[in-house]
Amino acid sequence: MVTILRVLTMFVMVAIPFTCLATALTVEARDTTAELGRPLQIQLTGDNLENDLAEISLDELRESFAIANIDTYREEIKPSADSMQAVISRQVMKLKVYPTRTGTIRLSPFNMDNTQSDALQFTINEATSEGERITLDWHLSSKSVWQREQVLVKVVITTPEKFATIRVRQEELSGLEITPLPVSREWSPGKQGGRSELKTGWSLLPLTAGETSIRLPAVEYILNGVTRRVFYLPDIPILVRQLPSYLPPTIPVGKIQFSSAVEPEGILVPGELAYWNVSLASSSLTPYWLPPVLRQIKSGQGIEFLPASSQRSIRPDEGGVNSRVEHRIPFKPLHNGYTDLPELRIQYFDTDSGKIVSATHQTRKTLALGYIPRLIIILITAVCLVLLTKYYYRRITDHLRYRKLYQRAIENLESATNTDQIVDALRSLCRAEGWSENVSLSDWLRSWKQKFASGPDLQKTIDTVSA
Repeated sequence: MVTILRVLTMFVMVAIPFTCLATALTVEARDTTAELGRPLQIQLTGDNLENDLAEISLDELRESFAIANIDTYREEIKPSADSMQAVISRQVMKLKVYPTRTGTIRLSPFNMDNTQSDALQFTINEATSEGERITLDWHLSSKSVWQREQVLVKVVITTPEKFATIRVRQEELSGLEITPLPVSREWSPGKQGGRSELKTGWSLLPLTAGETSIRLPAVEYILNGVTRRVFYLPDIPILVRQLPSYLPPTIPVGKIQFSSAVEPEGILVPGELAYWNVSLASSSLTPYWLPPVLRQIKSGQGIEFLPASSQRSIRPDEGGVNSRVEHRIPFKPLHNGYTDLPELRIQYFDTDSGKIVSATHQTRKTLALGYIPRLIIILITAVCLVLLTKYYYRRITDHLRYRKLYQRAIENLESATNTDQIVDALRSLCRAEGWSENVSLSDWLRSWKQKFASGPDLQKTIDTVSA
Protein backbone atom coordinates (compact mmCIF):
# COMPACT_ATOMS: atom_id res chain seq x y z
CA MET A 1 0.00 0.00 0.00
CA VAL A 2 2.83 2.34 0.88
CA THR A 3 4.55 1.50 -2.37
CA ILE A 4 1.40 2.35 -4.38
CA LEU A 5 1.08 5.74 -2.67
CA ARG A 6 4.69 6.53 -3.43
CA VAL A 7 4.18 5.71 -7.11
CA LEU A 8 1.05 7.86 -7.32
CA THR A 9 2.86 10.73 -5.64
CA MET A 10 5.77 10.53 -8.06
CA PHE A 11 3.36 10.43 -11.04
CA VAL A 12 1.52 13.57 -9.89
CA MET A 13 4.78 15.46 -9.31
CA VAL A 14 5.97 14.64 -12.83
CA ALA A 15 2.61 15.16 -14.59
CA ILE A 16 1.83 18.59 -13.14
CA PRO A 17 4.82 20.43 -14.76
CA PHE A 18 4.15 18.89 -18.14
CA THR A 19 0.52 19.95 -17.88
CA CYS A 20 1.63 23.52 -17.21
CA LEU A 21 3.89 23.54 -20.29
CA ALA A 22 0.91 23.52 -22.65
CA THR A 23 1.11 26.16 -25.45
CA ALA A 24 -1.30 29.06 -25.65
CA LEU A 25 -1.85 31.95 -28.09
CA THR A 26 -4.04 34.91 -27.23
CA VAL A 27 -4.85 38.19 -29.00
CA GLU A 28 -6.46 41.31 -27.68
CA ALA A 29 -7.14 44.83 -28.96
CA ARG A 30 -7.35 47.90 -26.81
CA ASP A 31 -10.19 49.28 -28.97
CA THR A 32 -12.26 47.70 -31.70
CA THR A 33 -13.82 50.89 -33.05
CA ALA A 34 -11.79 53.69 -34.61
CA GLU A 35 -11.80 56.34 -37.32
CA LEU A 36 -9.68 56.27 -40.44
CA GLY A 37 -6.33 57.84 -39.63
CA ARG A 38 -6.40 56.80 -35.95
CA PRO A 39 -4.16 54.00 -34.62
CA LEU A 40 -5.20 50.73 -33.01
CA GLN A 41 -3.17 48.66 -30.55
CA ILE A 42 -3.13 44.87 -30.93
CA GLN A 43 -1.25 42.50 -28.64
CA LEU A 44 -0.37 38.86 -29.33
CA THR A 45 0.77 36.72 -26.42
CA GLY A 46 2.24 33.26 -26.85
CA ASP A 47 3.08 30.91 -23.98
CA ASN A 48 5.56 28.07 -24.36
CA LEU A 49 5.77 28.39 -28.13
CA GLU A 50 8.47 26.42 -29.88
CA ASN A 51 8.84 28.98 -32.69
CA ASP A 52 9.60 32.67 -32.55
CA LEU A 53 6.42 34.75 -32.32
CA ALA A 54 8.05 37.31 -34.63
CA GLU A 55 7.65 34.75 -37.45
CA ILE A 56 3.86 34.57 -37.16
CA SER A 57 2.00 35.35 -40.39
CA LEU A 58 0.51 38.84 -40.51
CA ASP A 59 -0.58 38.70 -44.15
CA GLU A 60 -4.30 38.92 -43.40
CA LEU A 61 -3.69 41.82 -41.03
CA ARG A 62 -1.77 43.71 -43.74
CA GLU A 63 -4.69 43.43 -46.14
CA SER A 64 -6.70 45.94 -44.11
CA PHE A 65 -4.14 47.60 -41.86
CA ALA A 66 -0.77 49.28 -42.18
CA ILE A 67 1.63 48.16 -39.48
CA ALA A 68 3.37 51.26 -38.17
CA ASN A 69 5.33 49.60 -35.38
CA ILE A 70 6.07 46.10 -34.04
CA ASP A 71 7.55 45.58 -30.59
CA THR A 72 8.36 42.06 -29.39
CA TYR A 73 9.89 40.83 -26.17
CA ARG A 74 10.21 37.69 -24.07
CA GLU A 75 9.66 37.09 -20.41
CA GLU A 76 9.54 34.17 -17.98
CA ILE A 77 6.61 33.77 -15.64
CA LYS A 78 7.97 32.05 -12.54
CA PRO A 79 5.58 30.33 -10.15
CA SER A 80 5.64 30.97 -6.44
CA ALA A 81 8.12 29.10 -4.32
CA ASP A 82 5.54 26.60 -2.97
CA SER A 83 3.93 26.04 -6.39
CA MET A 84 4.47 22.83 -8.29
CA GLN A 85 3.97 24.60 -11.67
CA ALA A 86 6.79 24.97 -14.23
CA VAL A 87 8.21 28.28 -15.50
CA ILE A 88 6.17 29.75 -18.39
CA SER A 89 8.15 31.08 -21.37
CA ARG A 90 6.09 33.97 -22.72
CA GLN A 91 6.48 35.93 -25.95
CA VAL A 92 4.64 39.22 -26.47
CA MET A 93 4.13 41.10 -29.72
CA LYS A 94 2.64 44.60 -29.61
CA LEU A 95 1.47 46.10 -32.88
CA LYS A 96 0.49 49.64 -33.70
CA VAL A 97 -1.66 49.57 -36.82
CA TYR A 98 -3.64 52.04 -38.93
CA PRO A 99 -6.72 51.00 -40.90
CA THR A 100 -6.55 51.46 -44.67
CA ARG A 101 -10.29 51.17 -45.32
CA THR A 102 -13.61 51.79 -43.63
CA GLY A 103 -16.30 49.30 -42.69
CA THR A 104 -16.32 46.11 -40.67
CA ILE A 105 -13.01 44.26 -40.68
CA ARG A 106 -12.85 40.69 -39.36
CA LEU A 107 -9.52 39.04 -38.70
CA SER A 108 -9.32 35.27 -38.61
CA PRO A 109 -7.59 33.61 -35.65
CA PHE A 110 -3.80 33.77 -35.62
CA ASN A 111 -2.07 30.38 -35.83
CA MET A 112 1.28 29.10 -34.56
CA ASP A 113 2.52 25.72 -33.30
CA ASN A 114 -0.91 24.14 -33.86
CA THR A 115 -2.38 26.73 -31.55
CA GLN A 116 -4.72 29.51 -32.54
CA SER A 117 -6.04 32.65 -30.98
CA ASP A 118 -9.53 34.07 -31.04
CA ALA A 119 -10.81 36.07 -34.02
CA LEU A 120 -10.95 39.87 -33.95
CA GLN A 121 -13.52 42.25 -35.41
CA PHE A 122 -13.12 46.00 -35.91
CA THR A 123 -15.45 48.78 -36.99
CA ILE A 124 -13.68 51.54 -38.91
CA ASN A 125 -15.58 54.78 -39.48
CA GLU A 126 -14.82 57.68 -41.79
CA ALA A 127 -12.62 60.45 -40.45
CA THR A 128 -14.48 63.50 -39.18
CA SER A 129 -13.72 66.94 -37.82
CA GLU A 130 -16.42 68.72 -35.82
CA GLY A 131 -19.02 66.43 -37.34
CA GLU A 132 -17.93 66.95 -40.96
CA ARG A 133 -16.23 64.32 -43.09
CA ILE A 134 -12.53 64.26 -43.94
CA THR A 135 -12.33 62.35 -47.22
CA LEU A 136 -9.35 60.52 -48.65
CA ASP A 137 -9.25 59.69 -52.37
CA TRP A 138 -6.40 58.41 -54.49
CA HIS A 139 -5.78 57.64 -58.14
CA LEU A 140 -3.28 55.37 -59.89
CA SER A 141 -2.08 56.39 -63.36
CA SER A 142 -1.70 52.81 -64.61
CA LYS A 143 -1.94 49.28 -63.22
CA SER A 144 0.33 47.77 -65.88
CA VAL A 145 3.65 49.39 -66.73
CA TRP A 146 7.09 48.57 -68.08
CA GLN A 147 10.12 48.33 -65.88
CA ARG A 148 11.34 51.84 -64.97
CA GLU A 149 8.20 53.39 -66.44
CA GLN A 150 6.78 56.11 -64.24
CA VAL A 151 3.65 55.39 -62.20
CA LEU A 152 1.87 58.35 -60.64
CA VAL A 153 -0.15 57.96 -57.44
CA LYS A 154 -2.17 61.06 -56.63
CA VAL A 155 -3.81 61.62 -53.24
CA VAL A 156 -6.57 64.15 -52.53
CA ILE A 157 -7.78 64.89 -49.00
CA THR A 158 -10.70 67.24 -48.41
CA THR A 159 -11.35 68.69 -44.98
CA PRO A 160 -13.42 71.45 -43.36
CA GLU A 161 -10.26 72.69 -41.61
CA LYS A 162 -9.05 75.80 -43.47
CA PHE A 163 -5.49 75.73 -42.15
CA ALA A 164 -4.89 71.99 -42.27
CA THR A 165 -2.01 70.65 -44.33
CA ILE A 166 -0.43 67.29 -45.09
CA ARG A 167 3.08 65.85 -45.20
CA VAL A 168 4.38 62.71 -46.85
CA ARG A 169 6.82 60.62 -44.84
CA GLN A 170 10.17 59.98 -46.50
CA GLU A 171 10.75 56.25 -46.91
CA GLU A 172 12.64 53.99 -49.29
CA LEU A 173 10.79 51.05 -50.79
CA SER A 174 12.46 47.87 -51.99
CA GLY A 175 12.47 47.49 -55.78
CA LEU A 176 11.20 51.02 -56.36
CA GLU A 177 12.49 54.51 -56.89
CA ILE A 178 10.01 56.74 -55.09
CA THR A 179 9.78 60.52 -55.35
CA PRO A 180 7.16 62.44 -53.32
CA LEU A 181 5.15 65.04 -55.21
CA PRO A 182 4.77 68.52 -53.68
CA VAL A 183 1.84 69.34 -51.44
CA SER A 184 -0.74 71.84 -52.66
CA ARG A 185 -3.64 73.36 -50.76
CA GLU A 186 -6.72 75.14 -52.06
CA TRP A 187 -9.54 76.60 -49.99
CA SER A 188 -13.03 76.71 -51.47
CA PRO A 189 -15.48 78.83 -49.46
CA GLY A 190 -19.02 77.57 -49.13
CA LYS A 191 -22.31 78.19 -47.39
CA GLN A 192 -21.30 76.07 -44.41
CA GLY A 193 -17.74 77.32 -44.06
CA GLY A 194 -16.05 75.80 -47.08
CA ARG A 195 -13.50 73.03 -47.52
CA SER A 196 -9.77 72.66 -48.09
CA GLU A 197 -8.49 70.41 -50.85
CA LEU A 198 -5.05 69.01 -50.05
CA LYS A 199 -3.11 67.25 -52.81
CA THR A 200 0.07 65.22 -52.88
CA GLY A 201 1.29 61.91 -54.29
CA TRP A 202 4.29 59.97 -55.52
CA SER A 203 6.20 59.22 -58.67
CA LEU A 204 7.19 55.55 -58.72
CA LEU A 205 9.74 53.77 -60.92
CA PRO A 206 9.41 49.99 -60.50
CA LEU A 207 12.82 48.38 -61.03
CA THR A 208 11.92 44.68 -61.05
CA ALA A 209 9.42 42.86 -63.26
CA GLY A 210 6.46 40.81 -62.09
CA GLU A 211 3.31 41.25 -60.09
CA THR A 212 3.92 43.30 -56.99
CA SER A 213 1.96 44.96 -54.23
CA ILE A 214 3.08 48.39 -53.07
CA ARG A 215 2.56 49.79 -49.59
CA LEU A 216 3.19 53.52 -49.81
CA PRO A 217 4.46 55.72 -46.97
CA ALA A 218 2.08 57.43 -44.62
CA VAL A 219 0.41 60.78 -45.24
CA GLU A 220 0.34 62.88 -42.08
CA TYR A 221 -2.62 65.18 -41.52
CA ILE A 222 -1.36 68.25 -39.67
CA LEU A 223 -3.34 70.96 -37.92
CA ASN A 224 -1.75 73.79 -35.92
CA GLY A 225 1.65 72.17 -36.32
CA VAL A 226 0.54 68.88 -34.74
CA THR A 227 -0.01 65.57 -36.55
CA ARG A 228 -3.68 64.81 -35.89
CA ARG A 229 -4.08 61.77 -38.14
CA VAL A 230 -1.95 59.40 -40.16
CA PHE A 231 -3.46 58.05 -43.37
CA TYR A 232 -2.23 54.95 -45.17
CA LEU A 233 -3.37 53.84 -48.61
CA PRO A 234 -4.26 50.20 -49.09
CA ASP A 235 -1.71 47.97 -50.81
CA ILE A 236 -1.63 48.80 -54.53
CA PRO A 237 -1.23 45.85 -56.92
CA ILE A 238 0.82 46.60 -60.06
CA LEU A 239 1.89 44.41 -62.96
CA VAL A 240 5.40 45.35 -64.06
CA ARG A 241 6.24 44.05 -67.53
CA GLN A 242 9.71 42.79 -68.33
CA LEU A 243 11.66 44.92 -70.80
CA PRO A 244 12.73 43.13 -73.99
CA SER A 245 15.94 41.16 -73.48
CA TYR A 246 17.75 42.91 -76.34
CA LEU A 247 17.63 46.28 -74.59
CA PRO A 248 20.74 47.60 -72.83
CA PRO A 249 20.28 47.46 -69.04
CA THR A 250 20.68 51.23 -68.65
CA ILE A 251 18.47 52.42 -71.50
CA PRO A 252 16.07 55.18 -70.42
CA VAL A 253 12.38 54.28 -70.37
CA GLY A 254 10.27 57.24 -71.47
CA LYS A 255 10.63 60.28 -73.68
CA ILE A 256 13.60 62.65 -73.36
CA GLN A 257 13.85 66.28 -74.46
CA PHE A 258 17.05 67.84 -75.84
CA SER A 259 18.13 71.48 -75.85
CA SER A 260 21.43 73.32 -76.20
CA ALA A 261 22.91 76.81 -76.49
CA VAL A 262 26.31 78.39 -76.97
CA GLU A 263 27.59 81.02 -74.55
CA PRO A 264 28.42 83.79 -75.26
CA GLU A 265 25.92 84.41 -78.02
CA GLY A 266 27.06 85.80 -81.33
CA ILE A 267 30.52 85.58 -82.91
CA LEU A 268 33.23 83.69 -81.02
CA VAL A 269 36.97 84.37 -80.95
CA PRO A 270 39.40 81.60 -81.96
CA GLY A 271 41.50 80.46 -79.02
CA GLU A 272 39.19 82.02 -76.41
CA LEU A 273 36.96 80.03 -74.08
CA ALA A 274 33.28 79.53 -74.87
CA TYR A 275 30.67 77.23 -73.36
CA TRP A 276 28.29 74.72 -74.89
CA ASN A 277 25.33 74.19 -72.56
CA VAL A 278 23.57 70.89 -73.23
CA SER A 279 20.38 70.02 -71.35
CA LEU A 280 18.48 66.72 -71.18
CA ALA A 281 15.10 66.63 -69.49
CA SER A 282 12.38 64.10 -68.74
CA SER A 283 9.07 64.35 -66.93
CA SER A 284 9.12 60.66 -65.97
CA LEU A 285 12.73 59.72 -65.19
CA THR A 286 14.97 60.53 -62.26
CA PRO A 287 18.20 62.31 -63.28
CA TYR A 288 20.48 59.27 -63.01
CA TRP A 289 18.48 57.41 -65.69
CA LEU A 290 19.04 60.15 -68.27
CA PRO A 291 21.53 58.98 -70.92
CA PRO A 292 25.20 60.01 -70.86
CA VAL A 293 26.20 62.15 -73.83
CA LEU A 294 29.60 63.53 -72.83
CA ARG A 295 31.41 60.51 -74.26
CA GLN A 296 30.22 61.57 -77.72
CA ILE A 297 31.99 64.94 -77.44
CA LYS A 298 35.61 64.81 -78.57
CA SER A 299 38.11 67.41 -79.72
CA GLY A 300 38.86 67.71 -83.44
CA GLN A 301 40.93 69.73 -85.88
CA GLY A 302 38.80 72.84 -85.59
CA ILE A 303 37.71 72.66 -81.95
CA GLU A 304 39.14 71.75 -78.55
CA PHE A 305 36.88 70.55 -75.71
CA LEU A 306 37.83 70.84 -72.03
CA PRO A 307 36.44 68.85 -69.05
CA ALA A 308 32.74 69.47 -68.53
CA SER A 309 30.75 70.10 -65.37
CA SER A 310 27.32 68.55 -64.86
CA GLN A 311 24.42 69.40 -62.61
CA ARG A 312 21.41 67.19 -61.89
CA SER A 313 18.13 68.58 -60.63
CA ILE A 314 14.60 67.44 -59.97
CA ARG A 315 11.44 69.53 -59.73
CA PRO A 316 8.47 67.23 -59.20
CA ASP A 317 4.94 68.45 -59.77
CA GLU A 318 1.60 66.76 -60.26
CA GLY A 319 2.61 65.83 -63.82
CA GLY A 320 5.73 63.88 -62.91
CA VAL A 321 9.21 63.91 -61.48
CA ASN A 322 10.60 66.48 -63.99
CA SER A 323 14.31 65.76 -63.85
CA ARG A 324 17.06 67.57 -65.73
CA VAL A 325 20.76 67.12 -66.38
CA GLU A 326 22.66 70.21 -67.49
CA HIS A 327 26.15 69.83 -68.94
CA ARG A 328 28.37 72.92 -69.19
CA ILE A 329 31.07 72.07 -71.71
CA PRO A 330 33.94 74.56 -72.20
CA PHE A 331 35.54 74.63 -75.65
CA LYS A 332 37.84 76.72 -77.86
CA PRO A 333 37.38 77.23 -81.61
CA LEU A 334 40.80 76.87 -83.21
CA HIS A 335 40.40 78.81 -86.48
CA ASN A 336 38.30 81.42 -88.20
CA GLY A 337 35.06 80.31 -89.78
CA TYR A 338 32.03 78.28 -88.77
CA THR A 339 32.50 75.93 -85.81
CA ASP A 340 30.72 72.59 -86.16
CA LEU A 341 29.67 71.24 -82.76
CA PRO A 342 29.21 67.45 -82.83
CA GLU A 343 25.80 65.91 -83.37
CA LEU A 344 24.48 64.22 -80.23
CA ARG A 345 22.55 60.96 -80.43
CA ILE A 346 20.48 59.23 -77.76
CA GLN A 347 18.19 56.22 -77.55
CA TYR A 348 15.26 55.57 -75.27
CA PHE A 349 12.50 53.00 -74.96
CA ASP A 350 9.13 54.44 -75.97
CA THR A 351 6.49 52.98 -73.65
CA ASP A 352 3.63 53.76 -76.04
CA SER A 353 5.01 51.86 -79.03
CA GLY A 354 7.15 49.38 -77.11
CA LYS A 355 10.14 50.14 -79.37
CA ILE A 356 13.53 51.81 -79.21
CA VAL A 357 13.52 55.41 -80.45
CA SER A 358 16.69 57.11 -81.69
CA ALA A 359 16.89 60.89 -81.47
CA THR A 360 19.58 63.27 -82.68
CA HIS A 361 20.30 66.88 -81.78
CA GLN A 362 22.42 69.26 -83.83
CA THR A 363 23.38 72.64 -82.41
CA ARG A 364 23.39 75.46 -84.95
CA LYS A 365 26.75 76.42 -86.41
CA THR A 366 28.63 79.17 -84.63
CA LEU A 367 30.90 81.66 -86.40
CA ALA A 368 34.37 82.31 -84.97
CA LEU A 369 36.45 85.31 -86.09
CA GLY A 370 39.72 86.71 -84.76
CA TYR A 371 40.33 90.37 -83.99
CA ILE A 372 42.20 91.11 -87.26
CA PRO A 373 39.46 89.66 -89.52
CA ARG A 374 36.92 91.55 -87.45
CA LEU A 375 38.89 94.79 -87.94
CA ILE A 376 39.10 94.17 -91.69
CA ILE A 377 35.37 93.51 -91.84
CA ILE A 378 34.70 96.67 -89.84
CA LEU A 379 36.87 98.73 -92.18
CA ILE A 380 35.27 97.26 -95.29
CA THR A 381 31.85 97.87 -93.80
CA ALA A 382 32.77 101.46 -92.93
CA VAL A 383 34.06 102.13 -96.47
CA CYS A 384 30.90 100.64 -97.96
CA LEU A 385 28.78 102.78 -95.67
CA VAL A 386 30.68 105.90 -96.72
CA LEU A 387 30.32 105.08 -100.39
CA LEU A 388 26.66 104.28 -100.00
CA THR A 389 26.15 107.48 -98.05
CA LYS A 390 27.79 109.53 -100.77
CA TYR A 391 25.85 107.74 -103.46
CA TYR A 392 22.49 108.27 -101.81
CA TYR A 393 23.39 111.81 -100.86
CA ARG A 394 24.05 112.56 -104.51
CA ARG A 395 20.87 110.88 -105.57
CA ILE A 396 18.85 112.82 -103.03
CA THR A 397 20.42 116.18 -103.89
CA ASP A 398 19.93 115.53 -107.61
CA HIS A 399 16.34 114.65 -107.00
CA LEU A 400 15.74 117.78 -104.94
CA ARG A 401 17.50 119.90 -107.62
CA TYR A 402 15.36 118.30 -110.33
CA ARG A 403 12.19 118.97 -108.36
CA LYS A 404 13.19 122.59 -107.82
CA LEU A 405 14.11 123.23 -111.47
CA TYR A 406 11.07 121.41 -112.74
CA GLN A 407 8.77 123.34 -110.45
CA ARG A 408 10.32 126.64 -111.53
CA ALA A 409 10.01 125.73 -115.25
CA ILE A 410 6.34 124.86 -114.78
CA GLU A 411 5.71 128.15 -113.01
CA ASN A 412 7.50 130.08 -115.82
CA LEU A 413 5.56 128.20 -118.44
CA GLU A 414 2.25 128.98 -116.75
CA SER A 415 3.11 132.67 -116.47
CA ALA A 416 4.55 133.04 -120.01
CA THR A 417 2.84 135.69 -122.14
CA ASN A 418 4.95 135.55 -125.31
CA THR A 419 7.00 133.16 -127.39
CA ASP A 420 10.37 134.08 -125.87
CA GLN A 421 9.11 133.37 -122.35
CA ILE A 422 7.73 130.05 -123.50
CA VAL A 423 11.07 129.10 -125.04
CA ASP A 424 12.91 130.09 -121.84
CA ALA A 425 10.52 127.96 -119.79
CA LEU A 426 11.07 124.97 -122.08
CA ARG A 427 14.82 125.39 -121.75
CA SER A 428 14.38 125.35 -117.97
CA LEU A 429 12.64 121.99 -118.39
CA CYS A 430 15.65 120.82 -120.42
CA ARG A 431 17.96 121.80 -117.55
CA ALA A 432 15.70 119.97 -115.08
CA GLU A 433 15.74 116.81 -117.22
CA GLY A 434 19.43 117.12 -117.97
CA TRP A 435 18.93 117.70 -121.71
CA SER A 436 20.87 120.11 -123.87
CA GLU A 437 19.48 123.60 -123.67
CA ASN A 438 20.47 124.67 -127.24
CA VAL A 439 17.98 122.50 -129.03
CA SER A 440 15.19 123.33 -131.37
CA LEU A 441 11.61 123.05 -130.30
CA SER A 442 11.14 120.02 -132.51
CA ASP A 443 14.14 118.30 -130.83
CA TRP A 444 12.77 119.24 -127.42
CA LEU A 445 9.39 117.75 -128.37
CA ARG A 446 11.05 114.54 -129.52
CA SER A 447 12.92 114.17 -126.23
CA TRP A 448 9.77 114.96 -124.29
CA LYS A 449 7.74 112.31 -126.10
CA GLN A 450 10.43 109.71 -125.41
CA LYS A 451 10.05 110.24 -121.68
CA PHE A 452 6.46 111.35 -121.25
CA ALA A 453 3.22 110.50 -122.98
CA SER A 454 1.71 113.48 -124.82
CA GLY A 455 -1.29 114.13 -127.03
CA PRO A 456 -1.64 115.92 -130.41
CA ASP A 457 -2.40 119.25 -128.71
CA LEU A 458 1.23 119.59 -127.57
CA GLN A 459 2.38 119.06 -131.18
CA LYS A 460 0.03 121.80 -132.38
CA THR A 461 1.22 124.19 -129.67
CA ILE A 462 4.91 123.64 -130.57
CA ASP A 463 4.13 124.12 -134.25
CA THR A 464 2.33 127.38 -133.43
CA VAL A 465 5.25 128.68 -131.33
CA SER A 466 7.80 127.67 -133.99
CA ALA A 467 5.86 129.53 -136.68
